[in-house]
Amino acid sequence: MCGIFGYIGSDNGIHYTLEALQLMEYRGYDSAGIVFEEEKAFTLIKTVGKVAELKKTVNTRVANTTSSKALGHTRWATHGIPCEKNAHPHQSNDGSVVIVHNGIIENYQELRTELVAEGYSFISDTDTEILVNYIEYMAQKEGGIKQGLVRALQHVKGAFAIALMSTRDTSSIYAMRRGAPLLLGIGKGEYFLASDMCAFLQHTNDVIFLDENELVTLHDTEYSIESLYTGERIDKSIESVDFDIQSAQKQGYAHYMLKEIYEQPDVIEQSLIGKLSDGKIVLSHLPKEQPPRIHIIACGTSYYAGLWGKYAIEELAGIPVEVEIASEFRYRKKALDKNTLVLAITQSGETADTVAGCAIARELGCKTMAICNVVGSTITRMVDTVLYTQAGPEISVASTKAMTSQMIALLCIALHYSSNRESEQYREYIGGLQHLASTVRDILPQTEKIARQYAELCKDKKSFFYLGRGYCYPLALEGALKLKELTYIHAEGYPAGEMKHGPIALVEKSLMTIALLFDDEFGEKTQSAISEIQAREGQVIAIAPLGLVTTADFEWHLPKTVDLLQSFIMLPALQLLSYSIACLLDRNVDMPRNLAKSVTVE
Repeated sequence: MCGIFGYIGSDNGIHYTLEALQLMEYRGYDSAGIVFEEEKAFTLIKTVGKVAELKKTVNTRVANTTSSKALGHTRWATHGIPCEKNAHPHQSNDGSVVIVHNGIIENYQELRTELVAEGYSFISDTDTEILVNYIEYMAQKEGGIKQGLVRALQHVKGAFAIALMSTRDTSSIYAMRRGAPLLLGIGKGEYFLASDMCAFLQHTNDVIFLDENELVTLHDTEYSIESLYTGERIDKSIESVDFDIQSAQKQGYAHYMLKEIYEQPDVIEQSLIGKLSDGKIVLSHLPKEQPPRIHIIACGTSYYAGLWGKYAIEELAGIPVEVEIASEFRYRKKALDKNTLVLAITQSGETADTVAGCAIARELGCKTMAICNVVGSTITRMVDTVLYTQAGPEISVASTKAMTSQMIALLCIALHYSSNRESEQYREYIGGLQHLASTVRDILPQTEKIARQYAELCKDKKSFFYLGRGYCYPLALEGALKLKELTYIHAEGYPAGEMKHGPIALVEKSLMTIALLFDDEFGEKTQSAISEIQAREGQVIAIAPLGLVTTADFEWHLPKTVDLLQSFIMLPALQLLSYSIACLLDRNVDMPRNLAKSVTVE
């Protein structure tokens, strides 16, 4: 959500910035812009739509211009509709300060009132234009841009990251983060600022992970970091990040999403490295003693992975687990204590509500743990323990392999804390895990072929139910979410047993139901729901293991594996069905409308 990029050095910052904005497109955005210094003044170029349009405009207007300093931004609308006047960068009334901003200024109305009284005016609907003018206002009062910036940010409330330039100090770029991601890349005679390290990793692997309220000053030959509140200089270590840039390319696939679905077998293998050894799951950095209770917080797809994990942990380890949407968790009164392990699940490690929930858990004295994909992200630096999913970069906005990796991590936790390691069930799961990657790899091409066939049947439907029980219930929720995200068709996930408690009133010929079944104690119960829907003229596609016969109108049989491991066979089928329908409807698969990859605001 929103992408910030800044460059200062000896090369052409305009080129680097446009390149970086394209690399951050997957975060989700509706407009883009760039600002660079030209003869001690600022040139701003902003466009609505894709970065390609911005690039075209820049090449038309300033084709041969170079600049050693530049800032860029991709905006996801929070204050004001997507349009050129609301796009970033924003400039102060007097033209002396330009800024790019990710996040929300909570007290912007209060600041606006103060500025209007001082004679300032505004052309956009954004909180960012108020922020840049407030900084300029404070710079006048304090006698310098840095002093004004510090004073302004001490009064600003909210979660945000910023980068700015000023004609009051033409040799510097200033940046700061509070509750939103911002990284500093250290090159050879050049520096990079970015919301996401993918924006500069083709130039340097050396990264500084900035912490809350740290102010960065960049010159072309040096940088400094200090505390916003004390002014004390902070010496931070430079970390070398291992990142394969090729893994972030499409590599011949039609879409990033399809590529990432096909990467799931590799993700399973990677996720088990260092965890599966000598026929047992061992998580050496986790305490051996079971936590008395676990409280999982997450959002979106990660929340559904958490629901799935609840079933696995309670079944295999016997630990009571609660799962809660992070945005609800952070604002209610909580009955938690130091004996509770709060487990946060987030692909990016920057999800605003999940990060805030972790901070609250720490304040309450709870032990904290994160399941996360991004090394060095905010959440990984604030919890007691991290379980990295090792899924690699996920570019498509609609998450696929991230959920698979999160489910593997949760299953490993369940098996790590299992008290029945000598049981036949435990041995079956270990054996199944050892062959799971190859099983998924073998079935993906045929699964995609069948998904395309069912997509033809589904593409004209206006509404969908996804039904499941037990482990299939979180999968039903995720299947419905994927369809909504990718196709913009209404879909709802329900526990199959809830149909008769209200939702069945919606069943008619135009409704398609996707029923998910395992060959377990819930299979017959879900079959009852299928019959109820068919009795009311609703169509049903049943997705079930080979050999499980249903009365559904259409049966999609998948290879059978060990109990809950069937989830890893079924999940790609649901993803490929939504993907195939979206392709038939000519949707923007990798960047669906209105969505952002990393939700860094509330």
